[in-house]
Amino acid sequence: MSSNELKAGAVTLEGGQVFEVRGSRVLIECESDGDTYGSGIIKPEDYKRYSKWGTVRQIGNECKFNDVSIGDRVCYDCYSGQDIELNGVDFKIINPDNILCKMGND
Repeated sequence: MSSNELKAGAVTLEGGQVFEVRGSRVLIECESDGDTYGSGIIKPEDYKRYSKWGTVRQIGNECKFNDVSIGDRVCYDCYSGQDIELNGVDFKIINPDNILCKMGND
């Protein structure tokens, strides 16, 4: 998949480089669970915990998983995959089998 074949949501890095997930993997933009606990106590700076929800931003060129599309909000197994940060945004690269469900209208 070349950079001009990337679907909407492609991640362009500083300097104009395009980040492209390869193989049968899915790139998910993680949703943060906020800066405070429910009681209002501020979480420590080094405490990063993500909900198991995120938005699909890219689908690898060898992925044959047809149940999700770019832009879908999905629930995934938070212990799977690789955590990365691109342009200050947290992402997770996972195997599509670790997507548990999606939120949608269809």
